[in-house]
Amino acid sequence: MVEYAAMDTMYLIPLARMLEKELEEKSRLSWVEEECLSLSKVRFALPRHNPLYLKVKEAFHLDPRSLAVLEALLEFREAQAQRSDFPPFKVLGNEPS
Repeated sequence: MVEYAAMDTMYLIPLARMLEKELEEKSRLSWVEEECLSLSKVRFALPRHNPLYLKVKEAFHLDPRSLAVLEALLEFREAQAQRSDFPPFKVLGNEPS
């Protein structure tokens, strides 16, 4: 396995040099460097929980953007419920309007 990994990676540095040259020729190297710097600051975080929308009947019919809005609303409702010491449905009902 070590030999396989070594053989698999032996082309990475020459490939990186080829790509860097191509990016320089297209005046895009600074774009990639900026993006890589930004991505290098991203840190993995374990998910806090399963998405709350999975508990909502018929949520699977929603498009991704609507699911994101629903999830944000449910997270807000959950936080408000914890602060108020009420069940979530008392903060914002379960029924669609």
